[in-house]
Amino acid sequence: MNIKKSLRVIFVECFGILIGILSGLVIPKVFDIQSYSYLKTFTLYITYAGMLHFGFSDGMYLILGGKDITDIKKEKIKGYFYVMLKIVTVTVAILFIVSIFFIKDMAFRYFVFYILPFQVVLFVSLLYRATGEFNKYVVVRIAQNIVNLASILAVILIIKSPILYMQIQVIGNIVLAIVSAALIMLSAKKTEKIERSEIKSITSMGFTIMIANTVSLLFVTLDRWFVKIKFTDSDFAFYSFAVSMLSLFIVLINSITVLFYPYLARSKGDAKVVSNVKKYIILICSFAPAGYFVLEFIVKNFLKQYIPSLEVLGILIIGIPFMTLTNVLYANLYKVGMRGKEYLIVASKMVALAFILNAFATYVLKDPVMIAYATLVTLVVWYVYSSKDFKGLEIHKNEIIHFIVYLFCYEIIKIIPTSSLIKAFMFIISMLITEYILFNSDMKDIFAMIKSRKKNNRV
Repeated sequence: MNIKKSLRVIFVECFGILIGILSGLVIPKVFDIQSYSYLKTFTLYITYAGMLHFGFSDGMYLILGGKDITDIKKEKIKGYFYVMLKIVTVTVAILFIVSIFFIKDMAFRYFVFYILPFQVVLFVSLLYRATGEFNKYVVVRIAQNIVNLASILAVILIIKSPILYMQIQVIGNIVLAIVSAALIMLSAKKTEKIERSEIKSITSMGFTIMIANTVSLLFVTLDRWFVKIKFTDSDFAFYSFAVSMLSLFIVLINSITVLFYPYLARSKGDAKVVSNVKKYIILICSFAPAGYFVLEFIVKNFLKQYIPSLEVLGILIIGIPFMTLTNVLYANLYKVGMRGKEYLIVASKMVALAFILNAFATYVLKDPVMIAYATLVTLVVWYVYSSKDFKGLEIHKNEIIHFIVYLFCYEIIKIIPTSSLIKAFMFIISMLITEYILFNSDMKDIFAMIKSRKKNNRV
């Protein structure tokens, strides 16, 4: 991987995190509980916008993964783009009819308007990600961050309304889609016709991955659906606030996903590479709970009405390393190995487990906090279950010890009667010591690799 390009991606994702912090902390402050709950309903809908190409864009992503963009005919890319447009347009038309006659909810209507422009931008993003064009990908992400920032500032400075937020999201993505479409359409004078056989091949290849991604997405949103359907608007608002705080870390996780797919694709899932990536993910993501203590300080001092969210956040944030391993490493290995059907089966099993545990927490225990525990348990099970599917993913003794110490330190530090910021510092120190003891050679390898990359870049 090119260190400079990687740092650009991480930097722009950190910019996205800052916007997410502004959104996560300021919007709950300016909205009442009901308005915030309604807004989170819209954001829950749009998490499913990425699946509505029915596998075509994901198939393109798979077949282009690891290739140089200069080796791909522009006429071909343009042809792929028009196929995607036709598929999504039909889908949007059907959903628009549904929004008129069946789901008469304004949040759902704006979701329908959001889909097509989002899909256009997604197509371009996937193209750049698959081919390792991270400089161009960064530009797209910056533009998306600007739209998100505009939505937030509008509801803070103009009208405190979730509808205004939805409108700006839709309009902003339309602008991005027009620019993205122009880049594709003007890249070549002619359009290569994509034969039905190729469309079928690409779609069938991507459809399994798309379904698996959708099932995986359902896995991470299932808990909110249970809270929304069974509990009060206030419970949904508090739970959604906790998930919003968690999403600050998930944004960074997604940036890691972007970086590792071309890397894994080119290495063809080499066991040593896989093992190293797994260790790096564990070493980095185990610091995430320190962020809980920082957020605890902010909520207790500036957003006291959302203090009930901290219990849920404190549970979910423990799952960050396990979530990253499944979302970044395991999922990409299934894609690189063209094992989409296997990924679908595994993801479906985990959703079934999550559904059973969430239903038990909802209808037997009748406590949204227990739903968070159900999600955490399923994440750990997924991490263990998929470790047997690839060489290099085996769970070693030092890894088990690390996670035991990780959980022990977190729970002990949580109950220490001191400042939240001091707790964050204590947790970071405890993890540094733990990782130095258990992964000393791996930490040295990371620093040596970074040092050698810097020398190579200078040359």
